Order: sequence, then structure tokens, then C-alpha cells
Amino acid sequence: MSGIVTPTTSGDRVGLAGASVTHGLTRSENEVGFMAWVVGTGMLMGLLAITVGLVTLRTGWLLPPARRSVTRPRLHGLGGLLLGMSLVLQGLFYFSILPSVSWEIRFFGGNALLFTGLLLISSGQLMARRRGPAHTDRSGV
Repeated sequence: MSGIVTPTTSGDRVGLAGASVTHGLTRSENEVGFMAWVVGTGMLMGLLAITVGLVTLRTGWLLPPARRSVTRPRLHGLGGLLLGMSLVLQGLFYFSILPSVSWEIRFFGGNALLFTGLLLISSGQLMARRRGPAHTDRSGV
């Protein structure tokens, strides 16, 4: 191939050695393929988090490493669900499965879901257990 750059219909250009040029940045096919693996792995982890979150919400079952520290399984399950949704939505936008929205909405929406999920998971572990009526304070009697 000579040093000629030909425009395509998507606005991207193909430079020397098959590298794509987008907005002045050059990405080789290896870098694009590697990023697809990273995003695909994140989507797989997100689907796993959604599955575990749904099982925890429906049945109260927790993974064995989390059983000792989680005091509120429903908060933990809801947090896993939101965290997994954030990862899956990022992948769906990357692979153009969902219609593209502005980067601000993707960035702030994805981070809001991610941090809300992490907050719910941590509050499911940090909150004290509820005490029954037998443990109420009767100092005013």
C-alpha cells in the first residue's frame, strides 16, 4: 500500500499497514482486538454479578466467602445487581449494540450505577444486625 489515506463512510480512515485513524489517533488492529477482549471480559463479569445478585435477592443465598460478613443479604444482592448492570451497559455501548448516547451520559450514568452498587454492597456488610424485642433497653421501667 502506498502512503495514500482513503476515507470510509464511517468517518474513519485507513492508514499504512491497515491501522485505523480516528480523530487523529492511530490504533492498530491488535489494540482494537485487545480492547474487545477487555470489554468482553468485563461484560462476562457483569453477567456473573447480575446472576449472583438476582439469586441473593430471590433466595437470600450468598457466596461462601461473603456469608460471614454480610448482615443484609438484600442490600448486598441489589448492590451486585447495580454493579453488574454498569459493567454490562458499558460493554453494550462499546460494541454498539445499544444506540449511542453522549459520552457524558455514559460516563456519569455508568459511574453512578457502579458506585451505588459498591455503596449498597458495603452497607450490606457494615450495618449491625437488628435486635429483636427481647433485647430492647428497659432502663425507663
